[in-house]
Amino acid sequence: MLISRNWLRDFVDLPADLDPRHLAERLTITTAEVDSVEHVCTIPPEVRLPDGVRPDAAEQDDWIIEIDNKSITHRPDLWGHVGIAREVAAILRLPLRPPPVAPMEQLVVDSLPAIPITIDDPAKCPRYSGLRMQALGNRPAPWRMQLRLARVGMRPISFLVDLTNYVMAELGQPMHAFDAATIDCIEVGLAAEGARFRTLDGVERAMPPGTLMIQCRRRNVAIAGIMGGHETEVSPTTREILLESANFDAATIRRAAAAMGHRTEASARFEKSLDPNLTVHAIARFVHLARTELPDLSLTRRLSDAWPRPLSVPTIELDAAHVSRIIGQDVSRERIRDILTPLEFQVRDAGSRLLVTPPTFRATKDISIPEDLIEEIARFVGYDHIPPALPHVEARPLDESTERIVERRSLELLCLGGSFIEAHQYAWFDDEWLARLGFDPGACLTLRNPVAPSQVRLRTTLLPGLLAACERNRFRVGSFDLLELGSVFRTTAGAAHGEARASDPAALQSRHLALAVVRPGKKADDAVWAELKASIETWADQV
Repeated sequence: MLISRNWLRDFVDLPADLDPRHLAERLTITTAEVDSVEHVCTIPPEVRLPDGVRPDAAEQDDWIIEIDNKSITHRPDLWGHVGIAREVAAILRLPLRPPPVAPMEQLVVDSLPAIPITIDDPAKCPRYSGLRMQALGNRPAPWRMQLRLARVGMRPISFLVDLTNYVMAELGQPMHAFDAATIDCIEVGLAAEGARFRTLDGVERAMPPGTLMIQCRRRNVAIAGIMGGHETEVSPTTREILLESANFDAATIRRAAAAMGHRTEASARFEKSLDPNLTVHAIARFVHLARTELPDLSLTRRLSDAWPRPLSVPTIELDAAHVSRIIGQDVSRERIRDILTPLEFQVRDAGSRLLVTPPTFRATKDISIPEDLIEEIARFVGYDHIPPALPHVEARPLDESTERIVERRSLELLCLGGSFIEAHQYAWFDDEWLARLGFDPGACLTLRNPVAPSQVRLRTTLLPGLLAACERNRFRVGSFDLLELGSVFRTTAGAAHGEARASDPAALQSRHLALAVVRPGKKADDAVWAELKASIETWADQV
């Protein structure tokens, strides 16, 4: 996303000696990664633009800051100049100057009729605001507006289109204008199965299932949050426009844009979970800017606003001591308040704690739990100011259980002090191997989610696995001794070995030790049995 330094100056009085590259560095450290900073070329003051327009020298000297979009996907408030300006003001500890808007009494005119608005599913369209007004005429936007749009990557088209794009680049709220002669109501619902729709770019597109549409008497007029329709496009002969400023479900817009392979500036913002409170604010800003150029611009229908389920903003309880513990340095309550207040959080005292209410533009996706607030505090304290320190770990002897001591001593005696090799094997088998050894597969526990369709039986003894290991190695290794120390599982709890009640899952699992002596070419004669017996007796005597 491209940000104009001159545009930021509309909202923050940046120091004249502030190097834009230093500002970009501060933004990267505190808010979002800046990819590049570019000083745009200037036009000599003696040059005249078309129509005799004289360049504004102050507007010409500009810097463009490119912010990595991936670093602000979780911050819907940063997809406009006002959001970035708010962060800059907080970083530099300067006041934020909100953009002027038309007062509500100029928009909600009781003598004018309302626009009928129907929302089928408020979960997919939480809010829809509309205003009908005189068309702006087939005129170009002011040169300053065109220049700013061009510098942030938007092609100037006409006063109306440029004005909607200007508000979007400023506030982050997409807008759309319909030719009011082609639409007299607003309905928000899903596209019919197999529907096709011709968009503003003249392309007829198939509507994927679940695509949200703007309709009038069930006639599709726009793809919600993505692009308007060809039939309701504003033309040079348009006399009135119906201005749309809405809020749509992020996942619904993202899925539709991805399914049809058509991602726009509007959909890129809607899929970030925009603040529903922006809809009316954007219309008020649009009217203010329009009347700056056309003072006699009049409304033909009053502001209509459908908001079935207003946004609920949680209040989060915050403990300053917990904040200091997580960050790793002392952060006072006053410091917390000084950080959060410029970001438009409401902070109130509640005994030893603070009650923090995030602004609505941070409550749709970003801020919901104390850890989110701690992150806000940490980034303004400065990650580079947090002293590095190793975690404090208490050193104390391991509290081993008797069972663990026996297991450790068994391995030391039989493996380190003897000739046995420890085997580690899976705890499940197939029915064929168990049946081959004479075990009843039905007596074993069955896995609900086996790693393989055949490996469904949990072992009730270590013997199947140990014998399988002997089978695999007896023709390749020669003589060897194997042991396995592992868990076995039973279908019911027994009374042996001090096992607990059957309702205790631990009672169905116990640790076993199994030994195997392999001597290829020899029968299980007395010498082999004596060798195995000696190992068992040594283990029993010393462990």
